[in-house]
Amino acid sequence: MNKQKLAASIIFIFSIFLMVSCSDEPVDPTLAAQIAANNNSTNNGTNGTSGTSSGDYLPLALNNVWNYQIYNATTIKDYKINAIESIDGKTYYRLNHAITSLDNPLITESDVTVHLRKLNGDYFQRTYVHSTATATSPGITIEPFELIILKDYLNVGESFTQTVNTNVTTTFMGTSTTAVQPATYIITMIARDLTVTVGSTTYTNVIKTKTTDDSGSYSFDWFAKNIGWIKSVDYDQNNVPTGDGLDLTTYSLF
Repeated sequence: MNKQKLAASIIFIFSIFLMVSCSDEPVDPTLAAQIAANNNSTNNGTNGTSGTSSGDYLPLALNNVWNYQIYNATTIKDYKINAIESIDGKTYYRLNHAITSLDNPLITESDVTVHLRKLNGDYFQRTYVHSTATATSPGITIEPFELIILKDYLNVGESFTQTVNTNVTTTFMGTSTTAVQPATYIITMIARDLTVTVGSTTYTNVIKTKTTDDSGSYSFDWFAKNIGWIKSVDYDQNNVPTGDGLDLTTYSLF
């Protein structure tokens, strides 16, 4: 689930994917033009040759819902596509919950907006963070940035590397400070065509990936063809399970 390490101690993760309360405010269209300026992503390493999709490992359609058992939690969390929006001329699918693990007390999940899109075999996550300053607490804005969270056409052992520079602005008592915080991720195709049992359900045509951030922490993620993200497990830089992760319980696709 450790899909992105957002600046200001927010850890992402497609992450796939911990999610908290729903945010229904419309996306500010003026933010769209900032993506190109804020992103400084590179895809290095062995990326495969064509980019042609090998299937749909994260079906994107309005009202698609995936329900997950979050590790160390007693409730089931739903992830629903609740809007389709055009940003910078591209079609995005907005989630009702942010696909992140949050460890910053100044930021709640309702401060994070996450969109997904797919281009051929590349799956993108766009993230924007905005918390409002109060008399006693600073506000934090992380301008929109985008990462590829999966390339479904990679062969086993192939990987790609991305570096993104996030612009983080902190505002308190009328004074704002902006800093650029870089983060690098390596995503590797570990296995293909797996049969995996999650809970009481067995899935076929599953791919397994490993996402490593620049701290050395990493996650394993499993995606089932025509279903989506079915499982995630996080590890720290010492290869010790962190206790974070999720298992798919039920889903409804349109």
